[in-house]
Amino acid sequence: MTGGDDKTLTEQEARFTEPDEPASRQEAVDRNPPEPVGADMQEAVRTAEADDAGFGDAASAEWDEADETPWGEDVEAYLATLKERLAPLCEIKSAELPLWGYERVEADEIWELVAEEARKSGALHLHQMANAILSLKPNQLMNHLMKALYRR
Repeated sequence: MTGGDDKTLTEQEARFTEPDEPASRQEAVDRNPPEPVGADMQEAVRTAEADDAGFGDAASAEWDEADETPWGEDVEAYLATLKERLAPLCEIKSAELPLWGYERVEADEIWELVAEEARKSGALHLHQMANAILSLKPNQLMNHLMKALYRR
């Protein structure tokens, strides 16, 4: 073998050996520095920070008040529109309850319970009402029906 062959072997060996692990985190960062943040990314961060700084000022407070109560003063009319929109969920829930052993539960009974709880808590947004219907437990419904019987 010639001297050139020895050099080739060492190059091959070098390709198959793993580099030394960095001794510290800083050394790892020095070997692989993070990519610099582009100007557009820096601008997006500045814009987001500026938006967060304005959160809570008078303009956003007006927007929050306007968005907070889409039902306005007439809660019952709003509940009537929600009842139409959420009727399929009430039907699904009334079909689910016989699987738990509770027969003859109607969608209107489910709606009565959910609407009553929403009136008390003020949780009248569509997503809150849908969540209340879908997370309704049979025990809650039975308690409501028993209380309704005692009220009569």
